[in-house]
Amino acid sequence: MKKRQSLTRITVAFTLFAVISTGVAYASSPETSIKVSFSNIKYLFNGVEKKAPENNKGFIYNGTTYVPLRFVAESLNQNVKWNGNTNTISMIPQEATSTNSTDAEKLKEAEQRIAELEQQLKDQGTSSSATAQDGWITYETKNLMLHFTPKADQRFHYLYTEAEDILKAQDQFFGSDTLKKKVDVWIHDSDGIFKIDSGSFHNPQHNAIKLAVEENYNMAGDESVRFVFAHELAHAYQHQKWDIYKLGSTLSGRTSWLLEGQADYVAKKINGYSQYGPSSDPAGDKRDLTYYKNELKRRNSASGWSPIDWNKITSFTDLNSYPDEYFSFESMVFFLEQNYSHEQYLDLLNEFSKGSQPAAAFQNAFGKSEEALVSEYKKYLGVE
Repeated sequence: MKKRQSLTRITVAFTLFAVISTGVAYASSPETSIKVSFSNIKYLFNGVEKKAPENNKGFIYNGTTYVPLRFVAESLNQNVKWNGNTNTISMIPQEATSTNSTDAEKLKEAEQRIAELEQQLKDQGTSSSATAQDGWITYETKNLMLHFTPKADQRFHYLYTEAEDILKAQDQFFGSDTLKKKVDVWIHDSDGIFKIDSGSFHNPQHNAIKLAVEENYNMAGDESVRFVFAHELAHAYQHQKWDIYKLGSTLSGRTSWLLEGQADYVAKKINGYSQYGPSSDPAGDKRDLTYYKNELKRRNSASGWSPIDWNKITSFTDLNSYPDEYFSFESMVFFLEQNYSHEQYLDLLNEFSKGSQPAAAFQNAFGKSEEALVSEYKKYLGVE
């Protein structure tokens, strides 16, 4: 498989290269002018000879060999750009193309590259100020290492400045001592290899988050970007507090109703971010009982997103049969938080983390069976 070029951006001062397209080259300063003729220089790239353009072969002057930058760069799969305002030449990796690679293979390569960059940064360390590493700009906060592509940093830098405030709100929900290990957050635009690398997610194995910010922005602007960031940060809290793998083992992989509902609840109600815009998706205190009841009714209509057959819901894990219906998961969290204590709700996850099966976990946390709680939930939200 073709190995993808590094994301590193190479900037070369224009004074290092005076040969562009003419048969005779001149390098000048206010004091000196020189005249040279081109030499017949042979160019080998990975053992394969390539010929420079006839009028741009390179030359030797005073014992130093000068080569045509554009020819050499493009032979190494680099695009060359000239900035006349700053007298700067930039070499930027060409978008990798391969007729033999499927989109799935490209996505795998991109994710592998992110993992490699993550390990490089961990091995080499970073300072508290911004640092540039292999094309990524890195910022360090108390709890996070945020890695931006240059374009993402220009447009979505506020994720760095607002990150710790988002975490402070989540500390109130999960506990301030939850994040004992810094979380790596990889924030990228949709250019280059990331055109096929869509989606935002938390990777518990690497204690990392990937954010496709331009894709998130297309939902409802910066508010959606903040929502997705807060949602994935909630997953990081979940993993460090309860170990997502343990929860998955206890519940046989049926964890969406538990984890996604909580992450949406935290991002929308606790952090106060809207996913689809405040007119259709209110946040914070506006997500009250009236809103949850009306929204569940709307979603359960014939034109709803994913209508639920509530007659078949006798346990909360039954909600997992509707994996895209995060709102029903979130409304469960709202019900338990409003009708029971926050501590009892967290105890439920503690029970699952210890390996307790649902029957024992609900009984130990709430003193009631799961079936009784589901009946209360359906009545409370008007879906019985």
